[in-house]
Amino acid sequence: MRPLKNLKWVILFIFLILIFLCAVKSYASTNYVYQILVDLKNLQLTLKELETGSVVFVFPIAGPASINYLKPLPKVGEVSKIVFQPYWYPTENIKKKYLKNHGVELPDVVPPRHPLNAMGAVAISFTIDGKEQIYKIHGTNDPKSIGHYVSSGCIRMYNEDVEQLAKTIQNARTQVIIFYDELK
Repeated sequence: MRPLKNLKWVILFIFLILIFLCAVKSYASTNYVYQILVDLKNLQLTLKELETGSVVFVFPIAGPASINYLKPLPKVGEVSKIVFQPYWYPTENIKKKYLKNHGVELPDVVPPRHPLNAMGAVAISFTIDGKEQIYKIHGTNDPKSIGHYVSSGCIRMYNEDVEQLAKTIQNARTQVIIFYDELK
């Protein structure tokens, strides 16, 4: 009788380990609440709720003037910060390009709500492989750019769309996937 009693404990122990492993795997695959899919080929951003798999929003975007800014693709990351009414710190290259294209000299810092602030109403930062990315998902001061490949790497959205997106995800862990061709 003794070996049979030990066998019951071994089976129970194995069963509990299997339950634990399934629970850990389930948590790891569902600890994101939302998923942002940035489709550069079709210039659209889709927000999905992962628990139900349902599409919450689909928004038009402006993408980078060159896909090379973001290569290699796809990029998989996580939203790290959301700033409403952000300041904009244009790079030296952006300042030169802006002066050449618009005849306007940009300051080192452009305050929120300023007509020259390219960040628009919201800036959503994200990490890839734990590293903060220089490019962001943000609003725009040039709504006519939406639907075109014009940015220096960032994903532009209409201000009202990026505000809606940010308010929806601001308290939820959100994955970001940026791709050009269909995801396999």
